[in-house]
Amino acid sequence: MEADRHQGRAGVLAQKSRQLEIFANSSPADKPTENPEVAKRVASYLSSRCRRPVRVVFTDNTSTMITVKRESDYTVRLHHMFSDAPSGVLNALAVYLKWPRHRASNEKLSRYIKANGSLIKPARRRARELTTRGEHFDLKAVYEKLNARYFNGEVTDEITWGRPLRGRRRRSIRFGCVDHEAGVIRINHSLDAPFVPEFFLEYIVYHEMLHCLVETRLSQGGRTLSHHSDFKRRERQFEHYRDAVKWQNENLHRFLGKRGR
Repeated sequence: MEADRHQGRAGVLAQKSRQLEIFANSSPADKPTENPEVAKRVASYLSSRCRRPVRVVFTDNTSTMITVKRESDYTVRLHHMFSDAPSGVLNALAVYLKWPRHRASNEKLSRYIKANGSLIKPARRRARELTTRGEHFDLKAVYEKLNARYFNGEVTDEITWGRPLRGRRRRSIRFGCVDHEAGVIRINHSLDAPFVPEFFLEYIVYHEMLHCLVETRLSQGGRTLSHHSDFKRRERQFEHYRDAVKWQNENLHRFLGKRGR
């Protein structure tokens, strides 16, 4: 959860660690996999459907499954799960190359990626000790209270304080995030402060716990949405939602190292 001082309601922005990024418009630094013959076959099929040259590179990326560079021809970087994709999925991919906002094709590609999620290798991460007890708040106690009250104990991710940030001024601050690959909710250490009311910390933890259960959706433009209408509806079910949003808007400057107006 990230708040920006330029937003009327300190907004909540999607974070890369929290969800699988399906589409992109430029080439990321992913590593190609060796499969030249299959790449040529898929490229030929897509070229015939798009009626323009298509170059295909298969990757083993862990976050971006489809990347397209659109110039006079198309350069497409695909996760290797597409090397065995049926013609219906390749047809949807061809439509996406030409019309990125085509809803039915985007939904078909999203379903295919979700169904083949087991082929995506988890990113390697260093094991890190979890810290829940702060100077003023115990995250474990907050987490267990919310899990029992709002989620029937269904949230299984762990929780920890993030690393403390040293004194530098910022234009925005991320109060929390969920690392799905590690199964860990991370809460900004700056919230472990005497001036932070408990209901606001609970709101941040509640928001991140929602991300553990509420699935992302795909917009008509092919972008993943984590804060869609259903998520916002459930977010407003938090008992102190209005008070938390109000307090955040009034006190955001205290986290950014700026004096309030």
